[in-house]
Amino acid sequence: MDSRRLRHRPAWLLAVLFLAAACSAGESPSGARSDVTSGGASSPTVDVPPAETHDAFCGQYEKKVRLVYTVVSHRTASGKDLTITLTVHNGFERHLLGDIGGAMAVTMRNPGSPPRYEWGDSPNDVVGAQALTTHRVLISNLGVKPLSVPAEAKVSVLGVWSRLGPSRTGRAPCSLPAQVRAPRGLVIGHPGGRWFLSTRRGQQLAERTQGSPTS
Repeated sequence: MDSRRLRHRPAWLLAVLFLAAACSAGESPSGARSDVTSGGASSPTVDVPPAETHDAFCGQYEKKVRLVYTVVSHRTASGKDLTITLTVHNGFERHLLGDIGGAMAVTMRNPGSPPRYEWGDSPNDVVGAQALTTHRVLISNLGVKPLSVPAEAKVSVLGVWSRLGPSRTGRAPCSLPAQVRAPRGLVIGHPGGRWFLSTRRGQQLAERTQGSPTS
C-alpha cells in the first residue's frame, strides 16, 4: 500500500507542476498584452494636433472669409471727416467672432503730431458675423470718433489687423489678410485706392499697436 502511494506521488506532483507551469505561462502573455493594449490605446485616443494643424486650418479658413476695409471721406465745413468701415463676408458654415484693430494717420501742414485714428485696444473692438452672411461694421460705432482733417490732408499711415475664427469650436482665432479700399489719391503710396494687406503685415501692426499704442 505504501509502495503504491510512493509510486503515485511523482505522477501527482508532476501534474501539479504541469498545471502551475501552464497557469504561469498563461499569465505572462496576458500581462504583456495588457501593457501593449494600454500603451497602444493611449496614443490613438489622445488626439494631440501637430503644430501645423492650426496653420493648415487657417489657410483653409481664409479662403472662405473675406475682409474688406474701406476708408470713407465725408466733406465738412472745415474740411473732411475720415472713418473706416469693415465688411465681413463669412462663407464659413459657423458663426464668426474675433477682435480687430488698426491705425490711420494723416499729413498736416501745421507742426506737431498729426491726427491719428486708432482702434483695437478696447473690449468693444469685437466683430461677429453669422454663418454664410455678410456683415458691415462702422469702426466709429466701436467708440472711435471720425478723424476731422483739412480738405487737403492725405492719409500717410494705414494698417489693420484682424484675428477671427469660428466660435464655439475650441480653436484659436486666425490672423486674416484683408483688402483695403480708399478714394483715389487719398492714401500716400496707393494712388489707385485698392491694395491687399497680407496677414504678416497685419500681425506686425498688431504687435506694434499692442506693445506701444502711441508709436
